[in-house]
Amino acid sequence: AAAKGDLWDDRGLGSELRGTSHRRVPELEVPFSGARKMSASIHEVPKDGRLESLRFAAATTHFAIVKGAPDKLMSKLTHCIKIDGSELVVSGETLSKDERKRVSAANQALASRALRSLLVAVRPLDEAQVAQLRAAENAASRLDLIMGESGSSVGGL
Repeated sequence: AAAKGDLWDDRGLGSELRGTSHRRVPELEVPFSGARKMSASIHEVPKDGRLESLRFAAATTHFAIVKGAPDKLMSKLTHCIKIDGSELVVSGETLSKDERKRVSAANQALASRALRSLLVAVRPLDEAQVAQLRAAENAASRLDLIMGESGSSVGGL
C-alpha cells in the first residue's frame, strides 16, 4: 500500500517494490467499494511461475488478489491453497464443507472479540482471461469475471 501511494520511509526504502517481478496492472484494478465489500488487483506472473512459495500452473500469465469481507467472498471460493513439500499450490480439490466451516469459525471467533477480518483470495489467470478483463466495461464487470466460473482459492484470513 505504501509503494502504491508513493510513500517511502525517511531513508528512501521501498522504491525496490516498483521493479517487482509481480508487476501490478493498474488499469485492471477493481477499487474497494462499500457495496461489494471487496477489491482486486491484477499482477503479472514472473517467468519462474511463482509468487514466493506459491507455484502457478504453466498456463498462468497473471493472477488476481481479491481482498474482501469474508461473508461476501467465502461463497465465491472453490479451492484451497495446499502445501506440497515446501511449496504452496492451488489444488485440484474443491474446497470442502469442513474447510469452509473452519474459515467461518475463525472469522466468527474474531468477530466475537470485535475484530474485523479480511479474506484474501488468489485467482490464477491465463492470457484469454486477461483479455476478457481488458475488454470489460467497468470494475464491477472485471470483478464478475475474476470471481467467475473457475472461482478463486483461499489465501488466508
